[in-house]
Amino acid sequence: MKVISKLFFQLLIPISSVSVLNAAEEDTLPKAPKIAFEENKNQWPEQVKFQAKIPGGDLFLEQNTFTYLYGEGIDWHGKHRDAINPVTVKYHSFKVKFQNSNPEVQISGNDRYSWHRNYYLGNDPKKWADNVPVYAQVNYKNLYQNIDMKVYNVEQNLKYDFIVYSGGNAKNINLNYDGPDKMYLENGHLFIKTSICDLIEQKPYAYQETGGLKIEIPCAYNLSDNGRDVSFIVGKYNKSIPL
Repeated sequence: MKVISKLFFQLLIPISSVSVLNAAEEDTLPKAPKIAFEENKNQWPEQVKFQAKIPGGDLFLEQNTFTYLYGEGIDWHGKHRDAINPVTVKYHSFKVKFQNSNPEVQISGNDRYSWHRNYYLGNDPKKWADNVPVYAQVNYKNLYQNIDMKVYNVEQNLKYDFIVYSGGNAKNINLNYDGPDKMYLENGHLFIKTSICDLIEQKPYAYQETGGLKIEIPCAYNLSDNGRDVSFIVGKYNKSIPL
């Protein structure tokens, strides 16, 4: 059965959450959220800033890119892993590149958990990582001019928000998807097909807060003719306060 993912997109611009149906649950530490962001302390390639286990796969947060890696669900019960009878596992990776974003964006973890993780792989201490901090949220400050992004966990779902401050322009946000098999829009939602799973980025939601109230701002995806670049069509809003 194909794994189905849903990404819920909000534009504060609050944007995306990921959930996977029919995916095996992974063991987590007591009271740990389903998704937590672990800082790279030499356990991942240099370009990775943070990594998170997401339902059905992994998310690698890089300087101006998200890399998603989804793996085929394998029931290992009763299987003997050896070199004589190898088991082939299929993976699919794709990237989301923040086009024309700030190459010097500041990336930091926020809301650090009291626990940490350790990696002791092989016999070379240079490749070990201990006391690796784990966070509830990752912030991208000034990803675009006067636009921040935060990535976090809500009810075991991945979510990322764009916050457009005064002087910022939501039209500058452009996401290039490199690697999906196919992408299309339907009923305002963005469908992403891969060889492993089908993803749905639900239609974006944008709002402003004024007088203690949330005022919804019309917002929609715009998918380029090449079917790979996603931007946003945003209605009129008060540009003197955050969107």
